[in-house]
Amino acid sequence: MANPLIVCVGVDLTDQSPLALRQALHLLDGRGGEIHAISVVPHEEESLADVGKVAKEIDAAMLALHARIEELVRTVPHAPHVRLHVRVGHPATVIHQVAVDYDADVIVTGSHSRTGVEKWILGSVAEELVAMARCPVFVVKDRDFDGLPRTPRIEPGAMPKESPELHRSQVVNNSVRPIDRTSHISGLL
Repeated sequence: MANPLIVCVGVDLTDQSPLALRQALHLLDGRGGEIHAISVVPHEEESLADVGKVAKEIDAAMLALHARIEELVRTVPHAPHVRLHVRVGHPATVIHQVAVDYDADVIVTGSHSRTGVEKWILGSVAEELVAMARCPVFVVKDRDFDGLPRTPRIEPGAMPKESPELHRSQVVNNSVRPIDRTSHISGLL
């Protein structure tokens, strides 16, 4: 069995967080280890003066996080150990600190794919984590190739003999490896 992984997952309870949680579960599939699911209650220093309000927000976030994790883990045959963390602060900083505190192997986070002014105003937690983290950061996005053009495929024999091949690959043991254009098979004429 491979070494167990420690995976930190930023969970903001939006549509992207189940994607990040599923990816974290996939990373641990059969490896053992644990997931640290982290939800952050963002606050500025001035707003922390109302301790009662902040405590209620932390309790609500913990209940929501627990429900989200329980719902997802129910669908996994061999669910790993999951620790829940709710902290107050800036999301990227808090997620990174939990990763440091628990010696994480990888951080998994979702991406909202914001652009333009929205990204400038709100920032990108994923982008900040990639810049600051001292471990790999796995940024999860919805897979959506709709409307994107595919590379044209040239059927064998359709290309004139004098045209050079620009792309070549070969499947070996279920993996793809490039073939050097100058390679040859020894002993064949």
